[in-house]
Amino acid sequence: MRPLFALPSILALPLFAACIVDPGPSNRNPPPSGTVPASVPPMVVSVDTNQTMNAKGGEGVGVFVEYRAGGHWHVWLTCDTSVSGQDCSFKLSAGATSGSLRNLLPTSGGTAQVDVSNIGGAITASSRITTEVAGVDFDSDPGARVTIDASVSGLHTGDFFFFVQDGTVNGGFGGKFTNPLAFEPTQP
Repeated sequence: MRPLFALPSILALPLFAACIVDPGPSNRNPPPSGTVPASVPPMVVSVDTNQTMNAKGGEGVGVFVEYRAGGHWHVWLTCDTSVSGQDCSFKLSAGATSGSLRNLLPTSGGTAQVDVSNIGGAITASSRITTEVAGVDFDSDPGARVTIDASVSGLHTGDFFFFVQDGTVNGGFGGKFTNPLAFEPTQP
């Protein structure tokens, strides 16, 4: 499985084509050594408000997290089917540190179905995709920290998370992210 890096759509930066970063063989074996253990508390990362990313479905695995001012979240998913020949089964859960998550809406750019639920202010979503882009939109209190837990085809690693921080994908961080990962918007 190949995580996909995508460049942010920021007016000050030219748009480039996405590139694939290969952490190892393209198979469904356990995550590579160095993956953060599940017992580690979630890292908190900043997500730039009103910034978006671009990635093409089928060319890499990704769980992309975007935040729009006013408490509007867009979490979308891609798979590496065009490279691996396999589909991806995604499972997401999310909760806010203050308030509840609401206005849950599944999104899909193709035939993929996204199953969602909102119980007690936390959300869950699942989907099986190939070359589609699928995801969920939801709202939180403006500026609320949201923690997202994601697994891809049974792999539970932070390697698949992508977001814009300081105008750069993942803030240029070269280490391992936790899974779950806590996202804190730069502006409410």
